Amino acid sequence: MSNNIIELQPLGGVGQIGSNMFFVKTKNQSIIIDAGILFPNEDFFNIKYLIPDLSSLDQQHSPIDLIITHGHEDHIGAIIHLLEKFPDIKISAPPFAAAIIRRKFKEAKIRKKIFEYPESHVFKYDDITISPIHVNHSIPQTYALFIKDNKNRFCVFFASDFKCDFKNIYEKEIDLNKLKKLSTGINHRIMCVDSTNIESVNKTLSEVDIVDDIDKIIKRVNGRIFVTLFSSNIYRIQTLINIASKYKLNVIPYGRSMISYIEEAKNLDILKDKDKRLIFAKSIDSSKVDNKAIVLLSGCQGDFKSTLRRVATGDDSLFVPKKGDTLIFSSKAIPGNEKKITNIRNMISEFGCEIVNSEEYQVHASGHPGQEDLEIIYNEFNPTDVIPIHGESYFLNKHIELIKSKYSTIKGHLLYNYDTFCLKEDLKNYIIEGKKLQPIIIHGDNIPLARETISKRRKMASSGVVFISINVKHCMAFEYDLVGLPDLSKQQQDHFDKFIKDYLFAINKKKLETEQQKFRIAIRHFFDNIIGYKPVTIVHFI
Repeated sequence: MSNNIIELQPLGGVGQIGSNMFFVKTKNQSIIIDAGILFPNEDFFNIKYLIPDLSSLDQQHSPIDLIITHGHEDHIGAIIHLLEKFPDIKISAPPFAAAIIRRKFKEAKIRKKIFEYPESHVFKYDDITISPIHVNHSIPQTYALFIKDNKNRFCVFFASDFKCDFKNIYEKEIDLNKLKKLSTGINHRIMCVDSTNIESVNKTLSEVDIVDDIDKIIKRVNGRIFVTLFSSNIYRIQTLINIASKYKLNVIPYGRSMISYIEEAKNLDILKDKDKRLIFAKSIDSSKVDNKAIVLLSGCQGDFKSTLRRVATGDDSLFVPKKGDTLIFSSKAIPGNEKKITNIRNMISEFGCEIVNSEEYQVHASGHPGQEDLEIIYNEFNPTDVIPIHGESYFLNKHIELIKSKYSTIKGHLLYNYDTFCLKEDLKNYIIEGKKLQPIIIHGDNIPLARETISKRRKMASSGVVFISINVKHCMAFEYDLVGLPDLSKQQQDHFDKFIKDYLFAINKKKLETEQQKFRIAIRHFFDNIIGYKPVTIVHFI
């Protein structure tokens, strides 16, 4: 720490959309804000997700607290992996996020207490206090965090996901009064702020703004209405339930994550179903699946194993699209997922279904701030320094450009993952450029996977594999298997058999290790001459 009174270091979520994790270090405490996952850009090689590399945090920097701001996967999905490195860390989360985390712990057979903090709670430490501030977002109980120096020298307003929704009928508006009250009298103000919608010059829509269009669409449609949206968007689901009650329609949550979020929201009385419109798929009479209803599909980003994709391909056992059905995309593509979503639209269209999206109708409201939302926060908080967070590199740079063009009294600081913003005793700041660590790849049963293994999988997927086993003790008898290669003609297969026999006859049996590598290379060249490329080749002498 030397003369630094606080250090702020993003471990994930800066330069990318996902794996949000932020490290806050003072002279006496180390705290982590959020622990999220990053979904891969492509559904290949059984990669489940990616998490930040925590090797930069040794036991000297062991964090005492993990404070969760809200229950999105890109903020809570990596908690189990964080616990593997820091099993004694205390976890604090809003009640809704805590309920989702407990589900994860139950599946992983983890027993760990979670402190459910209310909005009024204050986290008290030797050097700082941290106060939650209610903000609007696309999931209930989302908080920004106000970090205040106990000597009133500085404050940090950490708002990774928010918007300013002054019309929302489901929750109160962003608590600007609390922000103003807490920051009064503090001259050095640092803000770490959401950059996701930095290209939007307008104010982000309210949830109220999209009700009319959704209502009109549902009213005019005669067939089934499939709606795909983020499963955590409980207030959007509430809107759909309200409209369903108006037209006496059933609402069917479909997909594991959709059901999980809805069940927890109902348990906490966040989601209201007064007219009992919700019917879960397991309770549906299969003879009535063709009735007009609102079917909520998880997987709005078009993921390979998602419920949306399964329905779109016609492979679902319960819901097969047909002419007269309508699919509403009540969501926005996360950067990188555009092609997957386009493919879903094409598949659904081939069934004769109508597609409704946010380019034509107001059926989606983002949970992130446009430039007008940011302007409200800038004017209320009046920061001296701003660190753009929660966004791809392009968004971060655009945010810095916005600061330079519109806010002459504010200094913008461009940080990427593992860079550290340091504030000294004299309140001067500087940035330490960190060693860039690649995210950890998680696959299968939540197991880390080395990057070089992915490279090998990619080679096998693109070039195929030749497996050949030679029994040294039985006259060099051999067997081989060609996986992912074009079928060989009878003449080519005979040629390959002869090639192997001739090669094995000539090898030096006393130098099998050397011969093994030479043989592998020879086989690759053999296939290059036949099919035009060199497959991955694995040779075993047994």
